[in-house]
Amino acid sequence: AHLGYRGPQSKDGKLVNHVKMVYPKAGAAPSAAPSTRPMREHAHNLEFGFHTDAQADVLGLMCIRQAAEGGVSGWSSTLAVINQMLAEGRADLVQCLAGPGWYRDRARYQDLAPGDRPVWEMPVVAYHDGRVTVHYNSAHYKLCASRYPEVAGPLSETQLQAIALFEEIAGRPDFKFEQRMQPGDALFLNNSAVLHARSAFKDGDSEDERRHLVRLWLAVEDEGLSRPAHLDFPRSYSTQYERSAFVGLMRPDPATFHVPLSCEADEV
Repeated sequence: AHLGYRGPQSKDGKLVNHVKMVYPKAGAAPSAAPSTRPMREHAHNLEFGFHTDAQADVLGLMCIRQAAEGGVSGWSSTLAVINQMLAEGRADLVQCLAGPGWYRDRARYQDLAPGDRPVWEMPVVAYHDGRVTVHYNSAHYKLCASRYPEVAGPLSETQLQAIALFEEIAGRPDFKFEQRMQPGDALFLNNSAVLHARSAFKDGDSEDERRHLVRLWLAVEDEGLSRPAHLDFPRSYSTQYERSAFVGLMRPDPATFHVPLSCEADEV
């Protein structure tokens, strides 16, 4: 079955990402100063709460190896969470999620020219052409608020309440499904309809006990399917798109599109 076309996942055109803990290379000297850039979520072993990925119609994950301990995956329906917020009388918080003030860091996904706006606005909830889409990552909203306070912060008290309730409902036992993926398992999720999460994990000493998943971002080109502007992004086959004129979260150079064969080849 054909689900979609591979989409770029980084500003340097990676079409595949390796989700695994990145360890210092053997013999590498420790850094004299801590990095000012946070470790990418796919490259650490900490708990990663419910979220959707940055820009994909369909998220694909395949398990190559599982960790010695932990690494349990979780999923929750975005629409079920929104409907429950409404059922609990918090239409005000749903309205907040559908409003302005939710940002992603454009510098993470493209090289910015002087004067470019550093953030890209992406409302959590959107209604477009009769279809509800949800895009959510609270860590990135908080990061933008602290990194670019003049345009993206601070988050309001209502926004913080909306984040807290949204995540609390998503994590309720009757709203989430959990499974520890095993080698060979593969899944494909509607990235606008299903939240995913991961518990912390601990790798073993052997390579066979070091968690490793491979990730795809797929673009669906069904006839008549349209997306809100904030979820538009270049497709891997769109080699003729006007990069200089395109305004969005991600603006990769089609000439750089490639498939890294290992996490070591990936920027973290």
